[in-house]
Amino acid sequence: SSLPVAAGFGVSTPAHAAEIDAVADAVVVGSAIVECVAGCLDEAGRAGPSSAETVAEFVGTLAEGVHDHV
Repeated sequence: SSLPVAAGFGVSTPAHAAEIDAVADAVVVGSAIVECVAGCLDEAGRAGPSSAETVAEFVGTLAEGVHDHV
């Protein structure tokens, strides 16, 4: 098909992202980002001052797996 294919299930490491990138046009990450966000929450369930930076760094490591694979 000429339609782009996005795939992702259990993607949580740069190696996983690279494996999906080898066979798809886009890598979808869901649960791993949710878990990363959850790890940034305080006892009251609020995001801390470095939450966005922590999540961005995590996503950046996944992107590096794709970029290193290209």
